[in-house]
Amino acid sequence: MNKIRNFVNSELLNKNNKMQESNVLIVDDSKTINHFISTILNENNINSISAFDADEAWILLGQIEFDLIMLDVVLPDSNGFQLCKKIKENEILSEIPIIFITGLGDKDNIVHAFDLGAVDYIVKPFDKAELLARVKIHLDLVHTKTHLQQEVIEHQLKAIALKESEQNYRLLFDNMMNGFTVNQVVYNSDNSAYDFKILSANQAFEEIIGIKKENIIGQSFKETFPEINTSQYEKLLKVALTGEKQKMHYFSKSLNKYLNISVFSPKYGQFAAVYEDVTQQMKAEQELKDSEKQLRELNATKDKFFSIIAHDLRSPFTSIIGLSEMLTFEEDMDNAQVKEFSEMIYQSSVKTYELIDNLLSWARSQTGNIKNNPTELNLFQLVNTIFDIVSEKAQLKKVNLINDVDKEVIIKADTDLLKTVLRNLVTNSIKFTNSDGFVKISHSKSAKKNHICVEDSGIGIAKNSLQDLFRIDVNKISIGNSEEKGNGLGLIICKEFVEKMGGKIHAESELEKGSKFIFTIPE
Repeated sequence: MNKIRNFVNSELLNKNNKMQESNVLIVDDSKTINHFISTILNENNINSISAFDADEAWILLGQIEFDLIMLDVVLPDSNGFQLCKKIKENEILSEIPIIFITGLGDKDNIVHAFDLGAVDYIVKPFDKAELLARVKIHLDLVHTKTHLQQEVIEHQLKAIALKESEQNYRLLFDNMMNGFTVNQVVYNSDNSAYDFKILSANQAFEEIIGIKKENIIGQSFKETFPEINTSQYEKLLKVALTGEKQKMHYFSKSLNKYLNISVFSPKYGQFAAVYEDVTQQMKAEQELKDSEKQLRELNATKDKFFSIIAHDLRSPFTSIIGLSEMLTFEEDMDNAQVKEFSEMIYQSSVKTYELIDNLLSWARSQTGNIKNNPTELNLFQLVNTIFDIVSEKAQLKKVNLINDVDKEVIIKADTDLLKTVLRNLVTNSIKFTNSDGFVKISHSKSAKKNHICVEDSGIGIAKNSLQDLFRIDVNKISIGNSEEKGNGLGLIICKEFVEKMGGKIHAESELEKGSKFIFTIPE
């Protein structure tokens, strides 16, 4: 018996030591990629070891215990698929999770990788935050599995103690982490079983159901667990009458807890039950599923968004290249035509620059490189600065710019973020406002919030389009009344920057009656 206990204790010690540090093997023939990934992991307290070909990786796998392998497909002397297959066929190494990280993003390679037993597949070039998130998820799963194995060993240790003596049994019964009850079949007058009576219960069971032990003993099992169904009741009765062991998963609405219940029979007419409260584990698994779902949805949303932006970038460049080609090779063009084409190239270049500028601002916000640093500023003067920037566009369309902000208004906000928001909103309003119309900026306060309104007398927005204005996954191509093209990126940036400043933004509009874009900034 002591030998068994020493073995179990040794296993527990080994498991605890392994949990103290995570080792990740990076297999990639590129020193640059190896160093880049190693830096990301090391900065986050994850130990990484690099290999540059399959042979070197195999040697390291025989020397060091790894928690995760990050494997390129294309290697100098072999390929990642062959190495993956070799690892999965090895009894000792087969449980190590493998993430393929490669430039081969076609469907066949991805499917083949998962068929070989890979747990994830990341296509180069990859996002640093996404890479780290995926590595952490899989390391957490490894640690969770190790923790569960440790709990199994702990349960084995408790079982050994039960067999040693009645005293040890009672000590374990009263101090074990899981709930435990012994239950007796109750018969009615016609000698048919209809319920169970709780004969004994431990402290952990008391904590699970929130009832004192002295009030549990003798209580009806069905009253204790009112949500138990007929099938589960029949399983418990079968254990008590036949001795057959059973396991079941039970959710108690009244307790709002998930329980894994292991049932066995200590004697005829009785069953003993071990109750493991797995509520936190179930919640963690659901959170992981929700996180993975959100990540997939976010990636899909961004993919669609980038396809829209790529289309919008291609159009002006096509115009610029075509017009430039004509200016270069057409020799019989007069000055008027040259001027006309030059102006068209200029307008296309300006539009392209604005799109790229907005795209870069949005990209910076996504990577967390834009910070909110609020300072006190004069809103009236800031509005005048914005009007100076867009005055040329407004004059060309004969749009009147109105600063309706009180000259003394002082607010606390990030100057750069607020300027970007106002510039995008005003530019957007000019684009969709008729000649001799107006764009007005006003300010008001309520409930410790500054309300800033950009109003125009433009063509307005249909009601069914208002809800999609600030969504990244909806194609919002629109044409201004002077044939200016809008893609909605500016409004997406406005929403993200306003929220970064702690506020909210919304639009109010009717067709042919103009629009109002109103956002808040906390005091």
